[in-house]
Amino acid sequence: MPSSGMILFLEIIPKWLSASMLSDDIREKKSVMLLPSTVYEHGDRHVRMGFGRKNMKEALVNFESYLTESFPLLQSKHQK
Repeated sequence: MPSSGMILFLEIIPKWLSASMLSDDIREKKSVMLLPSTVYEHGDRHVRMGFGRKNMKEALVNFESYLTESFPLLQSKHQK
């Protein structure tokens, strides 16, 4: 079994949304854990997402659901 997994360090594009706000909101609404860049003293514009969980498919479905519900414009661009 691997001792580590792949991670992403995603930039938050909307300037009005901080990494801390996004991390707190998605955890409360969808039980998805993102780590804000403030933990790494790297500002408040990025989140860390890890891909080592057994329920990763469920977490990604919840992540997508959160994005489309919270940012309806993303849904219309995704459907084109």
